[in-house]
Formats: sequence, C-alpha cells, structure tokens
Amino acid sequence: MQNLNNEITTLEMQLKKLNGKSENEESTLELCKKHFLTAIKAKKEFENAHDCKKRGVLKKVLLNLFIQGKDLASFKLKDPYQSMIEVSKNCSFVELSG
Repeated sequence: MQNLNNEITTLEMQLKKLNGKSENEESTLELCKKHFLTAIKAKKEFENAHDCKKRGVLKKVLLNLFIQGKDLASFKLKDPYQSMIEVSKNCSFVELSG
C-alpha cells in the first residue's frame, strides 16, 4: 500500500511539472507570435505615421541606425528581428537547433 501511495505522489508531481511546462510553452508561443506580428506591422505603421511615431517604430525594431543625408546608410535589427532575417524561409527546426 505504501508503494502505491509513493507512486501516486510521484505521478502527481510529474503531472504538476508537465502542466507548468505547458503554460510556459504557451507563453513562449504567444511571445513569438507577438514578435512576428510586430515585424509584419512595422513597415505599414512607419509609412502611415507622423515623425514622432516613426521614431517609435524605428526604436522598436532597429539598433545602430545611421542616416546619411536623407538616406538610410546602415542599420542592424534588434533581436529577435535580426534572427528572423537570418533564417531562410525553407529552414527546418532541426537545422535551426543544431
């Protein structure tokens, strides 16, 4: 009987751990979705905004922005946006992880 109680306790603890991971995975998925949507919307927001709002959009996605005259000389995207650019469209998860 004691062995059965120990096994039940162990299984309940494992179940709690799995439930915790599930919530964490959902929040990670939501964060990824948010970043993708931000990247998709950034161009449209920038084109339709006034100067102050444009500055905010640029601050959200860019690092090290250099402007020469009226042209964009160079820039680097913030993570995770830079990572999105570096990954090929047909790349598999296995290629990314290893």
